[in-house]
Amino acid sequence: MTKFSNNNRIMDNLTSVGKRLKAPTPKFWQKVRNISGAIVAAGLFITMTPLGLPAGILVFTKYAIAIATTAATLAQATASDKPVSDSVVDSFTKLSKDISNIKNMF
Repeated sequence: MTKFSNNNRIMDNLTSVGKRLKAPTPKFWQKVRNISGAIVAAGLFITMTPLGLPAGILVFTKYAIAIATTAATLAQATASDKPVSDSVVDSFTKLSKDISNIKNMF
């Protein structure tokens, strides 16, 4: 495999990830994302305020933050079967060309 074909494959992967993140999220996953965001916010509040809580609660809170952040990220990356609009595809095509131009400058 040549260096050129690897660059094309990387750009194709980045474009498909971008399309997936911009695609409509199903309602169930929107709820998961929103609840996860609330858990992260509450966990950060508990972790960052000097409440004098026991260490076990703080450890549990940190794990909850990590799990909720992962759940929110996966929920956002879940795409529905509806087609992506052409404007989104065009914007990512332009972005990939801009990245290629920047790479060629170096």
